[in-house]
Amino acid sequence: MTINKNLSQVPLFILFIFVGLISYVARSNSEENGQVSQSQQNFRQALNRAGNDWAHTVKGREFYEMGNYEKSIEEYQKAIQIIEANPDEKWQGVAESEMIRINGDRKAFAERLPRYRLVEVFEKTGRYPEALEQIDWLLAHKPIDHVRRELLARKSNILKSAEAHI
Repeated sequence: MTINKNLSQVPLFILFIFVGLISYVARSNSEENGQVSQSQQNFRQALNRAGNDWAHTVKGREFYEMGNYEKSIEEYQKAIQIIEANPDEKWQGVAESEMIRINGDRKAFAERLPRYRLVEVFEKTGRYPEALEQIDWLLAHKPIDHVRRELLARKSNILKSAEAHI
């Protein structure tokens, strides 16, 4: 019997488990020897960051849906603070000026959802200047065309609502 026949009889999920186990053992051995690569460190840091700011964004949405707008605002602002406080990444072989641009773009991308959600909450609560401030931030960070058009339309509607309340 050839190896191809043997492998074809092994369920695919068993192969995945085997490959995963080998990867885990290799990773554990390298960590025990203090040999954690820069890419492994970057990946772990990214996972930690994603969990923290994302959790606050999700909580903000939950509070919004419950009608607790102040708590919603707090959660979205916490998400933004976490994103802004994240340490910048450093990649080998990349110029410092390019890393500044990459890190700025990465943080701006991560801030888009909580800031967009803040527009909703501020508009709903009549806090029009704060909603406009978030829209201006979003527009300054070059959204794709259809989002840009939607933001401009929303800004126009908020300005009309604000004028009506004067």
